[in-house]
Amino acid sequence: VAAARAVDHPVVVDLCCGSGAIAAVLADEVPGAILHAADVDPVAVACAAENLAPRGVDVHRGDLLDALPDDLRGRIDVLVANVPYVPRAALDLLPPEARLHEPEVTRDGGADGLDVLRRAALGSGSWLAPGGLLLV
Repeated sequence: VAAARAVDHPVVVDLCCGSGAIAAVLADEVPGAILHAADVDPVAVACAAENLAPRGVDVHRGDLLDALPDDLRGRIDVLVANVPYVPRAALDLLPPEARLHEPEVTRDGGADGLDVLRRAALGSGSWLAPGGLLLV
């Protein structure tokens, strides 16, 4: 919230948004922000769209930054990413409420749990505005 408030009318993106909770807080706490949220899971996108519509947040479906409209390239002031971070070998060790009720794509961070984070970080450079921040 503080990073977004430091910029007038910031462009803020919530990647791997799930239900849209982070984008909702940003919309409520950063008046004037231009907000986008994205997720790869269609159920999450539908939920986020419902939760964020009253707040004017644009919600997109797709894989990480590929989900975003091209006109955001080089304009994002704050990119928040709550990426999957569980190592693939540990997925079966998660509590039942996570294993049975969340799609695997929202939990699987790859071999070491950092695959999705690496992809988001490596791809973010061309999307961030000068001085823009990637927060994970």
